[in-house]
Amino acid sequence: HGMVVLSPTEHPADGMGQAGVGSVLSRRARRTLWLGGVLVLATAAICAVTMHRLTTVELVGIESDSSTQGMSSRVEAGDAEGTQLESPARFESLSWADELQLQPGYLPPKDLFVFWGKSSFKGHGPLGRASSAERVREVLHLGHFTGNSYIDYQHGYGHFLYDWEGAQFRKMARSCCSTVLVPPMEADLPLYWDSDKAARNIRNFVSNGNRLILTGGSYASLVFLNRYFHFNLKKQVYDSGPFDKQPLRAKSLLKKAEAGMPAELYQSGEAVTSVELDSLPKHTDVLYASDSSSPLFEITFCEKVQEGLRGHWCSVHAGHACQEDATPGECDRLHAEGKPCTCGTILYDGFDFIDNHKTWIGTSVWDDSIRDAVKFPKLGTPGKAVWPAPS
Repeated sequence: HGMVVLSPTEHPADGMGQAGVGSVLSRRARRTLWLGGVLVLATAAICAVTMHRLTTVELVGIESDSSTQGMSSRVEAGDAEGTQLESPARFESLSWADELQLQPGYLPPKDLFVFWGKSSFKGHGPLGRASSAERVREVLHLGHFTGNSYIDYQHGYGHFLYDWEGAQFRKMARSCCSTVLVPPMEADLPLYWDSDKAARNIRNFVSNGNRLILTGGSYASLVFLNRYFHFNLKKQVYDSGPFDKQPLRAKSLLKKAEAGMPAELYQSGEAVTSVELDSLPKHTDVLYASDSSSPLFEITFCEKVQEGLRGHWCSVHAGHACQEDATPGECDRLHAEGKPCTCGTILYDGFDFIDNHKTWIGTSVWDDSIRDAVKFPKLGTPGKAVWPAPS
């Protein structure tokens, strides 16, 4: 009927369509080439920065090797006390900002181990409470952050203890002398039967002359002590303080440090968890106390060889002499008879190191209490651990 039908190849706009498609493809190709060039340049820059940092670390490692002898002349090797470096300048060339925490010059003792459980670095509670363990770590300038977790500094001052069942703690439980500090175990309370090897190692560690330190902020700390050391410590519901410094026994390990302690410590909201005085064992050095409770004390814990038929059968099955709780007085008598009996100490510091469970972490007058605690002398003698004793 007079209609003209054009085939696709004869369409008037065909030439224009092909030109438009070509133009679009050309723009896309140029854009792809441009993005590829940017990625190549960015990759090259990252590689250059990485190589520079690796070179810096290697140079610092070489420098630290050459300067270790100089530092050792200023810091006694094996010294258990927190140390002040004369010059932190050599640490300033490190690439990681976390290493610069050493600039104030404080180093934790070499024999200090901080228990670092799976949840230690996390906050706690629905309101995003800051981590007590993280605050303790900062107070003691302990550890290097790798981007995923904390590891020991290479200078050897202060270490992490990650579990109670591993070879590291088993070795520590058989030797003297070191300090294990346990921040609040909000989600890391170990649960073992009293006869389990891990439970025995915890007791052996203390009775071999070492020191165990637990902090406040969580009732789990008192549960830990009552469960594994057979105490009956009772938490004070609330004590507003203040807590006055108490006179120490003449034979107390802490007597030399008494002069440098403040006259009193204060409650801060609910940050300090104290223990009823009536529930403390007989052989306890109370450092600070109110009329009814103490937030800072040290207990002497001892073990002796289990005697009688029960002890005999226990040693037959265990392959070594089994031990049971003892008092310092019993140890003195057993020593005179030539029988094994040793003691160590357990220090409790009731501050939570966050202060009122804030979501931020500040400083506190209690910080010095934990720095002092980790450098107190131990009751044992290096190289003279007793447990496990031969049957």
